[in-house]
Amino acid sequence: MNVVKNYGPIQSFSLPEVWRETSYPQQPMVSRTMTTYTVANDDSVEINLFFRGTPVSQNAAAAFQNLLASVTTERELTADEVTALEQIFGNAGKNQYTMQPYMGRTPVPAFNLSSAKVTKLNGVGVALVWGNFQNAERVAGKEFYGLFVADPRSPAMIYELFYQADDKIKFLCYLNDFEAALHSIKWM
Repeated sequence: MNVVKNYGPIQSFSLPEVWRETSYPQQPMVSRTMTTYTVANDDSVEINLFFRGTPVSQNAAAAFQNLLASVTTERELTADEVTALEQIFGNAGKNQYTMQPYMGRTPVPAFNLSSAKVTKLNGVGVALVWGNFQNAERVAGKEFYGLFVADPRSPAMIYELFYQADDKIKFLCYLNDFEAALHSIKWM
């Protein structure tokens, strides 16, 4: 087992040996960080740890904190809640619930949201988002499943742990590894 340690509010989580840390050239980003793990034989299947490095708005942070504070059991988010968490969800926030008509036309959302829920994961409130990115013709691209959690010391700072693959077949092949990783999380 690989043990990944010290990622924001996550003390550690485990990944099977088939996953390896992959180095990509870091873009010159102020304080953003991204660590990528790929399957040994396929770099198109990834688990990423992403920290944006900039806070979300106070309204978005408050909406997220209020929602997580009320979570007792896993539940799907309403359309209004998804809209309120657009900033929290980053790129996945540009979905069919948040895209507004512009000049009489509704743009094709960059992300096709299949599921958004809140739950307690090992005692900590998190949001889980599932769907796929798509192009302007609505052709599905990368499949995505992500966890979003606020830094308890600074709730406007959001950490993402997400799994993605180029297509649904590849995505389903290693989905159990990601879900096991989520359930193995130990929080700071």
